[in-house]
Amino acid sequence: CKFPGYRIAIGRYSATELRRTTIQTFYKVCPPILYDERHGGKRVDSAGMVDLINGSRVYFMHFDDFDEGALRSLEINSAIIDQAEEITEQVYLTLDSRVGRWDEVKIPADLLRANPNWPVNEFTNRPMAPSYMVVLFNPPDEGEFSYLIQRYHPTLGIDYDRYKDTHQYFESASFENKAIPPETLQAMLSRDAEWVQRYVYGKVQRGKGAIHTVPSECILNVDEKWVKNWIKDAVLVRVLDHGATAPTCCTWWASKKG
Repeated sequence: CKFPGYRIAIGRYSATELRRTTIQTFYKVCPPILYDERHGGKRVDSAGMVDLINGSRVYFMHFDDFDEGALRSLEINSAIIDQAEEITEQVYLTLDSRVGRWDEVKIPADLLRANPNWPVNEFTNRPMAPSYMVVLFNPPDEGEFSYLIQRYHPTLGIDYDRYKDTHQYFESASFENKAIPPETLQAMLSRDAEWVQRYVYGKVQRGKGAIHTVPSECILNVDEKWVKNWIKDAVLVRVLDHGATAPTCCTWWASKKG
């Protein structure tokens, strides 16, 4: 509302969940007068967008049929990704690269007067609108190996020092959500401790059992001949699980007589 002509994209992985939750929440919060057609606004559900009465626009996007080419043509000032733990790093980075691209935003004169050093685009010489990439997510199933955690988490993020000057990480517990009924919160607290830490307190924890150890009693002391006989007579299998977001694991198996 403050910046006429502003453009923002609000996205989620699933088209169904985008319509059923994110868009419904948006229109529950946004006063209808802001997109009233009698005053120049327009709500177009079929196109997944709404124009506000001051010329600003909101795009609603889903990424379950991700088209990188289409996303790269997007010109926006800001983006919000809901349930970001569901989307891939490629989608995140592509959308992030489109933030700040739209330059047809009117900066109010009172802001320019109050801020003589307001940022200006060096190429167009126009005042630049504030731009943000807002990412909302529950603690990911991958835990510390999620790209979101590795980039931005203050203690678990291996790249935290690289991004700390330009990004901020916030944790929010369910207690801070005033809309949750006390009965629902109590039911949430009755779950197991790991679930409560993740979904009530919003804590990202190091994955339990991500790396397995072999007890000493499972290690056989055998001679070289015994090993060679197995290699000669058994069915040999090697299994590799490449860990993009978890440790890589490689195991060798020998199966003989079932």
